[in-house]
Amino acid sequence: KVAVLGGDEGQGKSWLAAQICHAHDGLSLFISAENFNGVSPTDVGKFLIRLLIKQSGEVETEALTARWRHRIAAWGQTHPMSPLLVVVDGINQRRSLRWDRLLDSLAAKLRDIGGQLIVTTRPQYWHKQVAVGVSFTHKLIDIPNWDTQERDALLAYHGIKTDWLDATTLETLRNPRLLSVAIATLPKERSQSWTSLTTDRLLFEHLRKSQAENFEEESLHDLTNRLSGHARQVLERV
Repeated sequence: KVAVLGGDEGQGKSWLAAQICHAHDGLSLFISAENFNGVSPTDVGKFLIRLLIKQSGEVETEALTARWRHRIAAWGQTHPMSPLLVVVDGINQRRSLRWDRLLDSLAAKLRDIGGQLIVTTRPQYWHKQVAVGVSFTHKLIDIPNWDTQERDALLAYHGIKTDWLDATTLETLRNPRLLSVAIATLPKERSQSWTSLTTDRLLFEHLRKSQAENFEEESLHDLTNRLSGHARQVLERV
């Protein structure tokens, strides 16, 4: 089966897929959705060879391409003990692509050589736009937010007391990405910094720290004005 890791933004789909790649005994390819721009379903085999060459740090030549082509053909005859693992990450971020056709072709290619395919996406997008068009058997695995015990254990590990936080903030910090940003951004010795924490405030605290450490050339004031301008344009168009 093709494994589909589904979950909302920041719930750790890509992190989990990367961990699977890291633990895999054989060759693995972690491919972001944007890499498929301009790739047709009929070119999937050539696309895989190009990425395998790139990942190996070698320069693509006709001879090297032919060598990989022969190796993959041999895998089709005798499946390797440790199969090729391919992760396609964040397909919902490139909605203009025909993922049903691309993934169908990729899954068929991997099936022929004994490989394995993992896809990460938002489940709503998968159900509405992709699943109805694919022919392969797949299993959707839900990746949830941290449960309360996991969140509280992580907060305690970093010296943050749950009684500093209101119910809304505690719910916000069940999201792995937001919890990670909060721990990296907010001072752990000041309980008031963790009061009434929202996603928007957390974003601006993150930007403020980045500006203070000169990670961004644009000042926070200029960035705020630019974002406000974009929001105003959106409202006018609506």
